[in-house]
Amino acid sequence: MEYVLGDEETIEDLKETIPELYAITDSLIGVVTRDAAEEDIVMVISDHGHDRDGSGHRFGAEGIIVMAEGPVQQGGKIESATVFDVLPTVFHTMGVPVPVGIKGRVLTDIFKSD
Repeated sequence: MEYVLGDEETIEDLKETIPELYAITDSLIGVVTRDAAEEDIVMVISDHGHDRDGSGHRFGAEGIIVMAEGPVQQGGKIESATVFDVLPTVFHTMGVPVPVGIKGRVLTDIFKSD
């Protein structure tokens, strides 16, 4: 069978695989974090969201970012984040000042409070 991105039949055929892909990704993140040093921060970021605008990405969250280890609070949930918040958060984790005028914010709620 040939799959065409955005094709209704393709979407219907493949929609059940998304939870399986999340489970595989989760297990791979476990492998990476198991080998991380205590001060390391592991970030996994989707390259796009799962839009419900007819683009074929209708069955998941609008975007995914998973962070673990280092100063990241275990079991936290990121609320009201946008794709623009990723870069300022990366700068913050690296100890680099966020440039003036950059769109987005540091996702401070994900970090452990001292």
